[in-house]
Order: sequence, then C-alpha cells, then structure tokens
Amino acid sequence: MYIESNLRGEQRNYQSPALMVRGHEQPSPLTTEQSLNNLFPEQQFFDKRIKQAKDVLGLLAFEFSESELNNLILEVESLTESWLDEFERQTFNGLTLQELLHEKGAK
Repeated sequence: MYIESNLRGEQRNYQSPALMVRGHEQPSPLTTEQSLNNLFPEQQFFDKRIKQAKDVLGLLAFEFSESELNNLILEVESLTESWLDEFERQTFNGLTLQELLHEKGAK
C-alpha cells in the first residue's frame, strides 16, 4: 500500500497494481510456518500436546526436551489405555467397552 500526498497536504492510500487482482487485494503471503502447518496439521496437534504437558508439569517441564516430553506423553497414554482396558474387562465380564459395543452392534 502506498500513501500519496497532494499539493494541499491531503493524503490518499492506494494499492500497487501488482497487488490488485480484479479489484481485490491479494492476501498477505503465508509465513513458512503457516504453510507447513497447512500441509502437515498433525504438527499443530504435536505442538498442542507438548504445550499441554508443559502446562501440567509446570517448572518440572524445563527438565525435559520436547522429545522426552513426547515420549512421556506416549508412555502415560499407553499406561492409561491399559489400565482402562483392565478396569473395563473387570466390569464387563472380560470385555472392553469397545468389544462389548462392537459385539452388540454385530448382533
């Protein structure tokens, strides 16, 4: 965008013709990070998980690298899943809830 002043000191804004397409402004170019996030949305999910882990761990999070935090997240998820499966098997006569629902849907 350019600003032009006339002899009376009035200013006027106008777009460079190179930035105009059929009378519309072109959006500003995406940053490299935005472009990569558009191509690989799972990266945003990874970043969100790391941020959540850091929020939960507080100052302790500074003791771990992002790779170590990711491994910690995976271990906790795995343990949680196995504990939940074990609880469901005790509760639903040897079946997990997913197995029970799948069995009910198959009949």
